[in-house]
Amino acid sequence: MPRRFPSCRCSYCPCTLRGMRVATPRALRHRSPGFRRRCTVLGGCTVALAGHVATANAQQTSPQRKGTSVCLAWEADTSCPSAAETERAVEEMLGHRLFQGSCDLQLKASLRRAKPEGWEAQLSFIREDGTALGVRTLRSQEESCHGLTNPVSLVVALMAESDEPSTILYLSQEPLPRQSRERAWRLFAELAGSRGLLPGNTLGNSVGIDADLAGWLSSRADTSFWFPRSATPGGRGGEFWAWYAGASACPSLGRPDALRASACLGLEAGVLHGSGLGLSFQQSKTKAYADVEARASVSVPLGQRLALAAFVGAAVPWLRPSFVYLGASGATVEVHRVSDVVFFAGLGLEASIFPTRGHSPMQP
Repeated sequence: MPRRFPSCRCSYCPCTLRGMRVATPRALRHRSPGFRRRCTVLGGCTVALAGHVATANAQQTSPQRKGTSVCLAWEADTSCPSAAETERAVEEMLGHRLFQGSCDLQLKASLRRAKPEGWEAQLSFIREDGTALGVRTLRSQEESCHGLTNPVSLVVALMAESDEPSTILYLSQEPLPRQSRERAWRLFAELAGSRGLLPGNTLGNSVGIDADLAGWLSSRADTSFWFPRSATPGGRGGEFWAWYAGASACPSLGRPDALRASACLGLEAGVLHGSGLGLSFQQSKTKAYADVEARASVSVPLGQRLALAAFVGAAVPWLRPSFVYLGASGATVEVHRVSDVVFFAGLGLEASIFPTRGHSPMQP
């Protein structure tokens, strides 16, 4: 019956490699059976160890698979994410470098405003051999172009890893912080009517600018001119016109669909001018005027950059000029005096101009 050899324990075997070289079959015949058995086991251990080392070296020296590399051609509005921001977001999603200068896959990206509102990204992919992989179009209804950052990054990451049997994408739980915040500026022109500023009902116009300071607050600066109106009780009186400028703070009243509502509170200062009519001695006078104004307005978009605005308001003057003349008896006759409260209402057009960017720290 064949004998079972003990398990290989090299620390137990007394044989050395030198002993194995001199232990020829003739010499082994004069050794004990236990010695010959231990030498045989040691030889088997040596062969197995040599095979394991050779396999490990082969695995270390075998070439690793070369990952896909992407070249990026970026065309975007200045308020959109930059190419560097997008590359960072994609590589963090994949967990390894992707944009390394070579071009296994070429990506052409174009980010621009969509109609009638929002933003649109077009991504076209071409392999190194010229094979076109088609165009992907992404649309976002957000006011900021940075709403496309995560969707664009996800599409690029999936296209780059399309040849992999399995891929893990590391998606952030929250959207990437925005590096820039848009501040809209709007130019406006208004046509209004008022009562109490000049004699009777008065027609005037205003021009100015409205700028967003925060998500809930904007500022308004304007200048107004009220066309001449005359008052001639008994054939004697005067003709009057007014001009003033002011600034207001306008908290938002909410932005329901297709509307922008706000209330404004501000100060205005200017002049009222009066010229005598039907008097034996003609005289003109310009006097200071100032008030505190409150108004409410609603804007309805007519397009991507144009809106129609309607407003109503009231002003309380704290400089109320009065115009008088001397009658035949020497007594003063008042021709016009600004009312305690001035009411006004009107319509206007608002045109959005190119937004500026307020920077905030970004931690991708």
